[in-house]
Amino acid sequence: MSSTGEWGEFFPHELSPFGYNETVANEYFPMTESEVRAKGWNWHTEDTKPFEGTAYVPLPIREYDERVVGFETAQKNIDAVLAGTIQCEVTKKPFKIIKQELLFYIENSIPIPTKHPDQRHKERMDLRNPRTLYERTCSDCGKEIITTYSPEKSEKVVCEDCYRKLVY
Repeated sequence: MSSTGEWGEFFPHELSPFGYNETVANEYFPMTESEVRAKGWNWHTEDTKPFEGTAYVPLPIREYDERVVGFETAQKNIDAVLAGTIQCEVTKKPFKIIKQELLFYIENSIPIPTKHPDQRHKERMDLRNPRTLYERTCSDCGKEIITTYSPEKSEKVVCEDCYRKLVY
């Protein structure tokens, strides 16, 4: 690999088993399908086949907790959710819950999700600031700073020195 110049380089994109739109690269550097295909990269096309069968509707989390409903009832409910398929309330895509995930939800009293993992990830990413930098002034000392908070927004934005004074 050293003689061919491959040592230390990333694997070629042709070997990627994932489409560009399935990777975090698409979150940081969004491209259209035509742009990706023009570069010779993979693109994942969603299977738009409608969900067939009966979707499992999750019960309140306490119904899976043996300390609340007893061992037999909890086990029956656990078996049902693990065998069932939940349909996303937003995208209608089917998804399953695995045992370790369910045990985490039960232990922490977290409701079983009703949105597909991809939809939950998308909604989390939408909460981030846009990947644009703005020049602003520190709200406390007036020093010029660069931030992802738009000047049109009303947040108080401070420089590193003023932040340290506020926190420490």
